[in-house]
Amino acid sequence: MIIMVLAIPVMFGIKNYIDRRILGIMTFVASLLHLSLYLIDNNLSLDFILEDLISLRYIQIGYLALLLFIPLFVTSSDALQKKLGSKWLSIHRLIYLILVLSLIHYYLIIKADYLIFSIYLFIILSILLIKKRVYRT
Repeated sequence: MIIMVLAIPVMFGIKNYIDRRILGIMTFVASLLHLSLYLIDNNLSLDFILEDLISLRYIQIGYLALLLFIPLFVTSSDALQKKLGSKWLSIHRLIYLILVLSLIHYYLIIKADYLIFSIYLFIILSILLIKKRVYRT
C-alpha cells in the first residue's frame, strides 16, 4: 500500500502530495500493531511465540521484515538523513526488500483464496514498473 500511495503522485507529476516520512512512520507503527495483536492473540506466551518463530516460515519472514524496518524508522529524521548522506538512501532502499518479504509473509498465510493476493501483486508490480519508467525519463 505504501508503494501505491507514494507512486501515484509521481506517475501524474504531482509533488508534495503526501508526507513520505509520516507515511513510512505510520506503516512502521501499523507493523508494530500487527505484531502486538499477534502477541496478544497468543497470550504473550513466550514458549508458543518461540515455537512459532522456529517452526513457521511466515512468522520468520514477518519478523525479518519488521527487523529490517527498524533502521528506516530510526533514520527517518532530517538530522540523520543529513548526517548519513548517501548512506541514508541505501538504507531506505530496504523498503523494496521489506515489500517483497511482506508479500511472501502474506502469501504464506493464505489458506485458500489467492485472488486478493494476486490483485495486490499485480497492482504493486504495475506501479513499480510505472515508477521505474517515470524516474528513467
